[in-house]
Amino acid sequence: MHKKIIKLRKEISKHNYKYYISNNPEISDYEFDMKLKELEKLENEYNDLTYTTKKIGEDVIKCFPIVNHRYPMYSLNNVYSKQEVIDWETRIKKHLKSSLEYVCELKYDGISISLHYENGYLISALTRGDGIHGNEIIDNIRIINSIPLKLKGNYPYDIEVRAEIILPLIEFKKINQERIKKGKKPYVNPRNTVNGLLKQKNKNYLECLECFVYSIISNNNYNNQYYNLMYAREWGFKVPESVNICKSITSIFNYIEYWNFARYNLQYNIDGIVIKVNNYHQQAILGYTSKYPRWAIAYKFKSQRVITQILNVTFEVGRTGVVTPVAELKPIFFDGTTVKRASLYNEDIINKLDIYKSDFVIIEKGGNIIPKIIGVDFTKRTTNNKIKFINICPDCNTFLIKKNNIYYCPNEIGCYSQIIEKINHFVSRKAMNIYNIGSNTIKQLFNAKLLHTIADLYTLKVKDIMNIMHISENNAQNIIEEIEKSKKNPFYKVLYALCIPNVGEYIAKKLTHIFFNIDELIFADYDKLKNINNIGNKIIFSLKEYFSKDYNILIINKLKKNGIKLKKNDI
Repeated sequence: MHKKIIKLRKEISKHNYKYYISNNPEISDYEFDMKLKELEKLENEYNDLTYTTKKIGEDVIKCFPIVNHRYPMYSLNNVYSKQEVIDWETRIKKHLKSSLEYVCELKYDGISISLHYENGYLISALTRGDGIHGNEIIDNIRIINSIPLKLKGNYPYDIEVRAEIILPLIEFKKINQERIKKGKKPYVNPRNTVNGLLKQKNKNYLECLECFVYSIISNNNYNNQYYNLMYAREWGFKVPESVNICKSITSIFNYIEYWNFARYNLQYNIDGIVIKVNNYHQQAILGYTSKYPRWAIAYKFKSQRVITQILNVTFEVGRTGVVTPVAELKPIFFDGTTVKRASLYNEDIINKLDIYKSDFVIIEKGGNIIPKIIGVDFTKRTTNNKIKFINICPDCNTFLIKKNNIYYCPNEIGCYSQIIEKINHFVSRKAMNIYNIGSNTIKQLFNAKLLHTIADLYTLKVKDIMNIMHISENNAQNIIEEIEKSKKNPFYKVLYALCIPNVGEYIAKKLTHIFFNIDELIFADYDKLKNINNIGNKIIFSLKEYFSKDYNILIINKLKKNGIKLKKNDI
């Protein structure tokens, strides 16, 4: 049982990181919550092992000041069925003698923020962080028009406002159109975009964001949630008109049913309904668990599912050489976007789901974002044409190798897709953050034989870029300046940008905390690496293999020569 708990903790930790830090969730909220509930059950049985389920929300980041919350920012317990809502009401009624009244609110899919006002003036704005500590981002928050910098009316002297920062769908579309024009990858979804925009230094697009208030904390509190929100509206905050008082469980279900369909007409994404006990005195009686308030729950809408047909199966090569099968689908619009493609991940998934070419497959969006094939409609199968995994790289015709049921192209030096994707990763926002160099630009420079490795970026000239991309000298100079600016990035960003398999942003930070420079890391022995928390054999093997190749050492030396920071406190 101990092994099961450890395994679940690792999975939950990974998906927490994917959701909150990488903004790249792989599974749906429902799948994540089921794993979390299973772990909570096991931890309750083995109390001395409790650890992971205490954590709240996303991590804090060090590039903004880290500040303690005056009051913890709890998350909400998620439920997915009417029976779970009934069970919740049954539990809380055992602790209350008086009648109950509820407030129902839309659960906007954005980023939570805590706003602190004194004498009517905004003095602090903290992200949720881990629920205990958050990042101070007041300079970015001041730009959002729907957040008042000075309150109006008869407001309390000291007040803390909890709110959700969201991005309207029309603004999300405009931002992505601009990114595509510049040759950059579009953002995945509005929520992840908000998370990125709030924690940026350059303050781009912040005026596109909106803020909806959902809670007030003050010594002058009125006696219930609903009236406090109505007063917040008088003080200058944006409070959704959809907030509603429900006096019975039937009224709650009517509210849920209405918005389950009406949500598709909104200009914002919502993923459920928040149900709260309205009376503050009753809330105080019910109190909190270590993670959730007992007086509130979030009813989550289940991911929409649709059926469409596989038209073809193609194979793509990633930056580490992994070959991934992709289902090309008959286009279908659902959950806000048109879906044309979905990853089949690997051979094991294809066999497990028993997917054939031309099958009609069931699609849902993992984390309400990524299209995912979860099954096959076998009643519509008209072919016996199984999907066969290729054995030759589709880009460079190199024979593939198979490790741990994953196919790889070993030709990392000469495989077109691997080279392009490595450079794409190197210039990406979380790596070197080289603005104005998108995938199309990289391909043009590569095809012109001006760019073959990441180190070649730092030898580009203004005239080269002007001639190849057919742009003005001023625009070409801007690109060169962005490349030069990237030389100031800290050691951990460069290490992450090198694209070492299994070394993500978190691991890169850990390694650069221990090792003073890249040479120390290159020559580090197994025992020193093994003693670092969260550095296992898989990561150690990746590091040793990467640094054993003369080709990679040559690139590192070229980066050093061009002034890239490959040690701590490099000037």
